[in-house]
Amino acid sequence: MGFPSAAYGSPLIPATMFLRPLLLAAALAIPSVAAAQSVTWGSCEPVATRARCGTITVPEARDTPGGRSIDVAFAVLPATDSAGRSPDPVLVLFGGPGDAGIERLRGVEAAFAVINRTRDLVVVDQRGTGRSAPLRCVFGSDDDLQSYLEAFLPVAAMRECSARLGAGADLSRYRTRDFVADLEALRSALGIARWNLYARSYGTRVALHYLQRHPEPIRSATLVGVVPPELTVPMTLGADADAALERVAADCRADSACAAAFPRFREEVDSIARRLERAPAAVSLPHPMTDQPITLTLSRGTFGEMVRAILYTPEGASQLPLLVHEAFGGDYRFLLMTGLGRRRGLARSGAAGLYLAVTCAEDVRRVDPQAALASNRGSTMGTARVAQHLEACQAWPARPTGDEFPTAAAIRVPVLMIVGDADPATAPRWAEVAMRAMENGRLVIVPQGGHDFGRMSGGDCLDRVQAAFLAAPDPAALDAECVKAMRRPPFVLRREGS
Repeated sequence: MGFPSAAYGSPLIPATMFLRPLLLAAALAIPSVAAAQSVTWGSCEPVATRARCGTITVPEARDTPGGRSIDVAFAVLPATDSAGRSPDPVLVLFGGPGDAGIERLRGVEAAFAVINRTRDLVVVDQRGTGRSAPLRCVFGSDDDLQSYLEAFLPVAAMRECSARLGAGADLSRYRTRDFVADLEALRSALGIARWNLYARSYGTRVALHYLQRHPEPIRSATLVGVVPPELTVPMTLGADADAALERVAADCRADSACAAAFPRFREEVDSIARRLERAPAAVSLPHPMTDQPITLTLSRGTFGEMVRAILYTPEGASQLPLLVHEAFGGDYRFLLMTGLGRRRGLARSGAAGLYLAVTCAEDVRRVDPQAALASNRGSTMGTARVAQHLEACQAWPARPTGDEFPTAAAIRVPVLMIVGDADPATAPRWAEVAMRAMENGRLVIVPQGGHDFGRMSGGDCLDRVQAAFLAAPDPAALDAECVKAMRRPPFVLRREGS
């Protein structure tokens, strides 16, 4: 799991945009009676899309009669081939925790174009994100770029967010289990008998939870980058990131050009970490918005977190040996510029509120703080992010009930799991743990894949595999041989112009 990378928190849908539910439900081929009873339809603006958006109203705390209600926003992308439309849509679940769905509609429309020909797509802003009672928690400042570098979850800012958001919301009611209940309420309101789940990253934890509590309405589940309950952040961050780093280092050694250009890549990573542990580096570079010269400080914790973030994508992994070699030689500029934009995006996204609402209740409460620090101390990341996360949760009202996760039971629904073998966030070992509960599952490991598979050669293979599984969800019969030929982009050996 990790923070999302985009900005969220669109305003609620204005009442003046509401359309007549009966007409809109008919256009989406959704039973009109259920829609008229429970769904308020509206516009997806400002997102430019052919989708139709709506809300359902649910209790914030289902065990508190008469308590606060919240609106959960969703969107439906109707099948483009209405004549060949299948009755079971695909529910797309996003990561984070903290990603909202509606703002990603155009990307979903493009990525799922083949599937969307015959199946409706449903996306939801998870409670606490986007248009669903957002728990926006922004920190850092463009006037002080250093504020983005040294703070993953700055404790003072998180404490302020907790007090401000807690004045109007029960922050202990934004867990995975609450979202799963919302999804079941939405399915019922839309009159959907069965649907398919497609989930990425933290969304796979939602899907696994859903499969345990409500397997009957789920026809199939495709899980990409698997996050079972056993994966507890921040305990596992350093080990999983280092495992991905070792995998990329092995690939570099096996590549004659990379091995010749960067024969000590892995050792250089460790050397930089030790150097920055002794003394952070002062790095001069142009301000990315004003182009004025500034000086930023790079610490060991920030360096380790940047390495982990770069490993998320195959393209980033291909650039990492060069970035590390430049930094080893004392030029940290390109590494810092590569990581700064992402750090700023995380801080300004507002997603920290839901991230803490979920992880403090579901993960940190199960972690011994000293053990978490010890398990990360020897990693490339070190303990800076772990310490901030643990301390931030002390200011966050988790109030767990003791049954955050369903009792593990055999899952008979057909499940396809896909994970990259160099994924620093959801390592293959966690998919293997989740597979233990599957009676009808299949695990596909993509060589050289990261937390996503963008820009990999042969990437259309996964599109075909996923479409084939959705058409006929039989894991044992699924032909996934093509993933063996997938490869990340070639290692970048030199900077252009050098």
